Amino acid sequence: MSNILFFINAFKMYFFKDDFFFIKISKINNIQGFIHFFSPLRTYSYKPLASEVFYFLVNGNPLLGHCVVFVTYFIGLYFLYKSVHLLTKNTLLSRLTIFTYSISSVHVFQLYWLATYQEILVFAALSFSFYYYLQKKYTLSIISYICALLSKETAILYVLFLLLFEIIKSRKIYGKQLLRNLSAYILVSVLFYIIYQYSLAHVTALDNYTMTLNPKRLINNALWYFLWGWGVPSYLSDYMTSIFSKPIPEFWNIIDQPFFKEYIYSLTTYLFVFFSSLVLFITMHLNKLKKIGWFLLLNVVGFFIFLGPMLLFPHRWMVRLTVPLIFITLFQSVIWFYYLQSNTFFKGVFVVLISLYTITCFFGIKVNENTSTYLLESSISKQATKVFGNITRFENCTTIYIKNPKVMKMGSWDGSEKVALTLFGDSFLNHYFPNRRDMKVAYEFQMQQIPQNSCIIDSSELIQNSN
Repeated sequence: MSNILFFINAFKMYFFKDDFFFIKISKINNIQGFIHFFSPLRTYSYKPLASEVFYFLVNGNPLLGHCVVFVTYFIGLYFLYKSVHLLTKNTLLSRLTIFTYSISSVHVFQLYWLATYQEILVFAALSFSFYYYLQKKYTLSIISYICALLSKETAILYVLFLLLFEIIKSRKIYGKQLLRNLSAYILVSVLFYIIYQYSLAHVTALDNYTMTLNPKRLINNALWYFLWGWGVPSYLSDYMTSIFSKPIPEFWNIIDQPFFKEYIYSLTTYLFVFFSSLVLFITMHLNKLKKIGWFLLLNVVGFFIFLGPMLLFPHRWMVRLTVPLIFITLFQSVIWFYYLQSNTFFKGVFVVLISLYTITCFFGIKVNENTSTYLLESSISKQATKVFGNITRFENCTTIYIKNPKVMKMGSWDGSEKVALTLFGDSFLNHYFPNRRDMKVAYEFQMQQIPQNSCIIDSSELIQNSN
């Protein structure tokens, strides 16, 4: 229930950007069209369950879409809880892990935009798969793994995690039992690696997804993702060319943004109390140093396993932390649990930490809502629903021409270029004008000459609720 209260604004989000593209390609009239959803021959990422099938089921209803997202999220949380409980045999630790993970402000980037349902579905499918893997019910586990692979390419990294898990459990790098347990997962992974090749060839050709073995980029990205996992604001990397560089002058303009100061103060306080108390705890319990050190190392390895080749992309995005975040929150929860098992002082520290963490997540969610541009994108598409809902205004034109306002205070952010990004070019036509196959769209930033038989819309009609 706390998840819905923390992320209640997710239910207000309308379709925007990639949503319109997925709505467009999910329109089918027969069973052959549904089967075609699973064809790997495409020029965009292969994730049929999280894209075509999801949008087909949602059927143009964003509220239904958000309900599906949260139900899937809760399923993932449930099986994550079951897995932690099965491994630790400790109810309190399992609950602390779910609480810490579930309210993280990182989840704004997965729960708000329907196009990122792929992340939530992969999280749920892998949580389900791992639980039944632990139960040795391999058929259910593999079926769920296949569902994850049909949701996003990065699910293939799960087999590396299982390999690490088996090595830790058996303390052997090689063994017949290890190969027997993983053989089916390896075969499925190889099959999907082959399937992914066609679409990935198109995706990795894009500038933001071109992978190059650049050690500096690898280290820089690794540090940013790790810091994000601990709560560092997502947009901080936009103002710093490198983790080691000073922020650009524009950085100081964000200090007065809503909730920013509260977020930074609470986050800084939480991190200081957490790490300083951890040093004190280890000093007083030197017998736990080795155990905590190894546990931290294993969680760091698990964190980066699920980032994999994404560390080589020029484009960084907090949405990719959905599964890796489990390991950071698990480490924090274990430390909290140690404090609860210690003396009165550390029990008091636990109360302070869990309070600070909750406050930090609350303000972090508000900051991520404001800086992710999701609120702005949604407001534009909601306004478009009102404008395009006036059928008589557009019944006699074959082109919608979206022009720039007379005064552009924020450059492309309040002009036709921003509208084109939010409505995803001409993809929105299929959603707002499903019966107008003849309708086209033109944007002033691309075409200054207004086509004949056009209905003209000033972009200011659509960009009205940016705050």
